[in-house]
Amino acid sequence: MNAFSLINAIYIYCPQATLGQYVPTIVDLLMRKLSKAVEHDKVVPYVKHMIHSQCLFVTIFGAPAFFQTLEGLRGPGLVANMISNVWIANKKPLSSLSALDKKHVLVGVTKLMVETPLLESFPATWLHLLQILLSLVYEQHDLAMDFKVDEETAESREFDGHYSKLSYAAISILDPVAEITNVHSFAAAQVQQFSRSLTPERATIFQQALAQLSPAEREGVQKML
Repeated sequence: MNAFSLINAIYIYCPQATLGQYVPTIVDLLMRKLSKAVEHDKVVPYVKHMIHSQCLFVTIFGAPAFFQTLEGLRGPGLVANMISNVWIANKKPLSSLSALDKKHVLVGVTKLMVETPLLESFPATWLHLLQILLSLVYEQHDLAMDFKVDEETAESREFDGHYSKLSYAAISILDPVAEITNVHSFAAAQVQQFSRSLTPERATIFQQALAQLSPAEREGVQKML
C-alpha cells in the first residue's frame, strides 16, 4: 500500500466535516511531493496517482470544494494551471490505471467540466479536461507510456515511508459512486446536459473550444452529444 492508498481511504471513509481541517495539509504535502517528483524525473509514476486521488476528492466532495481547497492554499488560478500544465501532459499514463480508478478520474473530470466556471474563466483548461475525458473513453492503453510506473527508487518512496507500519494493512476500498454503473454513459449524459443548458455567450465559447479539437476528438464529442 502506498501513501495514495491511505489518502484515498481517508477521503472515502472520513466525513467531510471531520476531514476538512486536515485537507489543506494533505494537499500541501502532495504538491510538495509533485515538486520533488519533477526534480527526480519521477513525474509519470507519481502524477497518474495524484490525478486519480484529486479526481476521487472531486468525485466525493464536489468540484467547488476542490477549487476552494487548492486555490485557498496556493492562490487563484492554481487548479487551471495544474490541469493545463500537469494533467494534460500525463493523460496517456492514466489509461494504465485500474478500471475503478479510471472511473473515478472520469467522474472527477466530468464534474470539473460541468460544476465549475472553467469554460468561461479558463476555456483552454476546460478543453484540456475534455481531451482527458475523450482519451479515457475512446483510446486504447498505450503500452509505450508505462515507463515502469510501478518501479520506484528509495527517494520516490520517501513520502510513503511515513506510513510504513500500514504498508501491509488490508484496506478494502469502497466505490463512493457505485450507483454509476456505466461511467461512459454518465459522462456523456453530463456533457449533453451541460451543452444544452449554456447561454448564447457560453455556447459560443463552447463551440470555439470544440473547434480546437483534432478530427478524431471532434468525432468523439459528436458521439457523446
